[in-house]
Parts: sequence; structure tokens; C-alpha cells
Amino acid sequence: MAKKNPLVEVLEKISWTLPSSRREKIQVIITHRGTRNDTKVIVMGTKVITMDEIASFDHGYIHLKPREGEDAPEYGDEVLIPYHRVQEIVDTEDGSVLYEKFKKNKKEKT
Repeated sequence: MAKKNPLVEVLEKISWTLPSSRREKIQVIITHRGTRNDTKVIVMGTKVITMDEIASFDHGYIHLKPREGEDAPEYGDEVLIPYHRVQEIVDTEDGSVLYEKFKKNKKEKT
């Protein structure tokens, strides 16, 4: 039997066990690739979303709920975040880290 992705396990646990009022205190920190001044220059950074902004998650992606009063992105109505961009999930109520992306120890070339 294939092992389930640890990120999916955390997302499922939060979604199934916490009430919606509590999910808004759970932050999902992602690597964000945005653009600067409507140009094609990619700006890398982090972005924080809360669990109550997530509509669903499936095979490799988190689907965000549409935001009210915001124009749809030019690539469609739905915003998808690939799992590999999730860096950390934090409970802001007690400061605990619920998920942290595993980072391989890379050796520097000499």
C-alpha cells in the first residue's frame, strides 16, 4: 500500500476535525511566484493563506476559494497551489508547527 503524503494527512485532519472558526487561525505558508508591475519578471517570496481560504485539495493541488470583489486571474477562475509550494502549516493560536516541508541537506561543492 502506498504511503499517504504527510501534507495531505495534515490538511485532512484540519479539515475534518476543526470547526471553521478554528480553521481561520491555521496559516499555510507557501512559496509565492508573483509578478512585478504587470511584467513577466517573477518575484519569489512567501505568502500566507489561511485554511478557511481553501475550497478543496486533491491529487497534488490546493484549490483556493474565489475571493469576493476580486477579478478572476487571467488563467481562469480557480487558483491552484501545487503541494510542492507549501513550506509550513502553523497554528497561530498556540504557535505550533503542524507541517514543515522536509528539506534535503545539500552539500556545497568545493
